[in-house]
Amino acid sequence: MKRKNSYEIGEAVTYFLQENGLYSQYQLQQVFSQWNEIVGDAIDKATLGLSFQDGRLEIQVGSSVWYQELSYQRSEILTKVNTWLGENLVTEVSIVQHKSGIGR
Repeated sequence: MKRKNSYEIGEAVTYFLQENGLYSQYQLQQVFSQWNEIVGDAIDKATLGLSFQDGRLEIQVGSSVWYQELSYQRSEILTKVNTWLGENLVTEVSIVQHKSGIGR
């Protein structure tokens, strides 16, 4: 029998994170793990690394071709990420060409 104030485990974790001011950070970590779902296979495969600080999402790529392509898609990526998050946690997308081109 379900109690009146009982929660599913997912709801309980979400509630805890929200009450302790950690939910936004949790959501941003989910962006990293769900990157393929958010931006698609091609961009995911071209991405060498991701980082987030002070509203800025940094995307590392290994080639000048992908640097140029993602530079053109910056606003679209920003929209996709914030739409997936359900709020505007990301205010800027920065594309960085990784010097060695080594994968993530």
